Amino acid sequence: MKYSLCRFDSDGHTHINKDENIPLAEQHVKTPHFHIWDESGKEIAYRTDSIDLHENAIFEDINQGFSLFCNEFSFNGVNEKLPPILTQLRLFPDFTLEDVHAGLKFD
Repeated sequence: MKYSLCRFDSDGHTHINKDENIPLAEQHVKTPHFHIWDESGKEIAYRTDSIDLHENAIFEDINQGFSLFCNEFSFNGVNEKLPPILTQLRLFPDFTLEDVHAGLKFD
């Protein structure tokens, strides 16, 4: 099967696969896990044996999870090495707390 999109969640909340073809007991997928969207746009989260085996290492080092993600979806860089992580994006951008109402008089 071809996948149109894939993602790796290294932490966060449990994903719920809302699919009547998946037994209810198997619909909750804890992190870390992979996501795929098939050609029809259906999203499914799942874990692999590799994730189960390396779960603690993934929580300690995102590179462990990135390596599993690249292997799962056959993403390779130059000479079959893992593509480099070029930047670490912050969840929340830097900002300053500025009082936008400073100097205004309210009646």
